[in-house]
Amino acid sequence: MKKHTLYKIFAALLVIFVITACSEEKMNEIDTNPNSPTDVPLSLLMPQVTIDIPVTVSGIDLSWYSSVFVEHTTGAHAQLRGADRRTAEINPTMGNNQWNAFYSSVIPDLNVIIEKTGPEGSEPGRFVHSGMAKVMKAYTVARITDIWGDMPYTQAWQGSSNRAPEYDTQEFIYTQVLQQLLDEAIQDLQTETVYNPGTTDLIFGGDVDRWIKTAYGLKARYLQRLSNTGQYDAAAVIAAANNSFTNREEEFTFRNFTEAPTGQHPWYQESNLRKHHVFSQQVYDLLNDRNDPRLPIWIAPVAGTEDVINPAQNGAAENDQGGTIYSKASSNVVYPTAPLEMMTYEEVLFLKAEAYLGSNMADAKENYVAGITSAMERWGIEEADIEAYLADEDILPAGDLTLEHIIKQKYLAFWLYNPVEAYNDYRRTGFPEMTNVIGPPPHRFPYPQSEYDSNSENVPLGPESIYNVKLWWAL
Repeated sequence: MKKHTLYKIFAALLVIFVITACSEEKMNEIDTNPNSPTDVPLSLLMPQVTIDIPVTVSGIDLSWYSSVFVEHTTGAHAQLRGADRRTAEINPTMGNNQWNAFYSSVIPDLNVIIEKTGPEGSEPGRFVHSGMAKVMKAYTVARITDIWGDMPYTQAWQGSSNRAPEYDTQEFIYTQVLQQLLDEAIQDLQTETVYNPGTTDLIFGGDVDRWIKTAYGLKARYLQRLSNTGQYDAAAVIAAANNSFTNREEEFTFRNFTEAPTGQHPWYQESNLRKHHVFSQQVYDLLNDRNDPRLPIWIAPVAGTEDVINPAQNGAAENDQGGTIYSKASSNVVYPTAPLEMMTYEEVLFLKAEAYLGSNMADAKENYVAGITSAMERWGIEEADIEAYLADEDILPAGDLTLEHIIKQKYLAFWLYNPVEAYNDYRRTGFPEMTNVIGPPPHRFPYPQSEYDSNSENVPLGPESIYNVKLWWAL
């Protein structure tokens, strides 16, 4: 009996030993969800980030609010109507979704690509992937600081080791971060490698030259943003721009939206489902007063009519979700597979025109005219109509060109899909003058509620600051 008991004890101990010996390895294997991998290959990361940039960074809430603030559109329903009327809709919740996406997914994914392609990463030597990630990271970081100002950067993305990162100044981001990221990107993209992302790059399909030109274009944009600071260098803007796009085919534009509901252009989805925006009086007047041939292409008659055109005054629009009172952007502009321009050839030309203003009026005018011409040709405007438009002294003066001339034309070229850059230019230059009957737009977006809830000791400004504290680079 005792012997039988000893055998049972021995057998039990043996089982325990075997289980203990294999438990750590086996239990880790058992406890791993195969549908939620911890190490994602570049072939899966690249499609995700190259759709995040046009949609999450460029295409949704921040763009829609900026459009109303800069009067590209008028808010005629729900939150956007409230924002247009400067009501409680302008609050710390309006940017929550994108702030959280930037800090929890977009930039972490880009950081993973950069780390994986480094010398100690799991997929080293993939310099094109790394260069692309750095271009997209610079673009995203710039979007954060241009919308909110100071931002967590050097202490961000550290996980549980730092859940309350301090904020870096916008001056630091512009002078120490953006240009370095873009310079590194250009170096990576120019480094010889056999690896190319190919079709997993949903923006350029692995076209390295276009990524390099995009990096130079963004360098020019962010250098020009410093025009009100002691850091401004017009010659550097021109040098960067000269290495950027030489035609519209090269520009930083997403052209891979689909007809499928989940793959449609975000502005089309907004227009089709939420229907918050209508055509603004501001844009209508800038076009109509100068016989701009783009007006009939851009504007749609009021719904249910064949020819009634009725733009809406910012700050005074009635509720019109159904589009039965006001005109909207036409289906020439807003459709499921419309291209989404993130940086265009004409923007590069206007950047050069502005940078030349103080030193070479002939070159300023040449680039200004080329910018208008490209912006018109984008919509199929005939050469004779472009010449007639440029014959207007208000458009192309016989004397000196002014900053107001350039920014107004740039403002129109940014319509409809690049309102954040129009908002940036307005805050930097004061042009064009806003017409909202209630008052000017806020200088910045309020920091997200999530930051006030979890990192309040580091958030530099309260929500009330949006109307009385300008960005570092602003006029």
